[in-house]
Amino acid sequence: MNILFKKTKKLINQHRYSEFLYKLIDFIILHIINVNWYLFGRTDMLRAIKNDNRFNISDKNLTDVLNRFPIKKYAVEQIKLGAIKYNWQGQLCSINETATYDYISNNNLERYINYIKIVKTDSFGRINKQISDIIIKDLAKCRNIVDAILTKGYDVQKSIVIINDRNVLIDGLHRTSILFKNFGHEYEIAVLKIYYKRILS
Repeated sequence: MNILFKKTKKLINQHRYSEFLYKLIDFIILHIINVNWYLFGRTDMLRAIKNDNRFNISDKNLTDVLNRFPIKKYAVEQIKLGAIKYNWQGQLCSINETATYDYISNNNLERYINYIKIVKTDSFGRINKQISDIIIKDLAKCRNIVDAILTKGYDVQKSIVIINDRNVLIDGLHRTSILFKNFGHEYEIAVLKIYYKRILS
């Protein structure tokens, strides 16, 4: 319910009442369906994805994927980097328009730090108290991912990029940014594509 409260506050503050009602209906219907999902379908789907030897997915990413909506199916598919979108504050953008890409490609540190601060700010505008440590760790993580991709390449057996059925990125912004920078928007990669059950679209 805390998630619903945060979304409600944000939508009301922006005076987007019609969108608020739309999302409220979507929330109620999907959470009714989620009862059945968590009781009967979630464990089987988790086991299927976890045991699929075509790729590797961390326990954290697996939980994040399964906790969004009930999953209809999943597939490993090839997709061009230019077709992958990133949801930034409700707006869809290409990988090469993100702050992460700008930092990796153009060393735009200021924009990337601002991006981290926004990500770590809650819906009430309160920034995480450990933001300085978070920024340092994130920058180190970013450089480690860059080095790993440049030396060993993109390996789905280590960690596969995850998108939804609308080609919106769920996990893998750093990896896709590096690959986009080095190979361009036409380059194809293997991704784990999650098809969610939706009532309203």
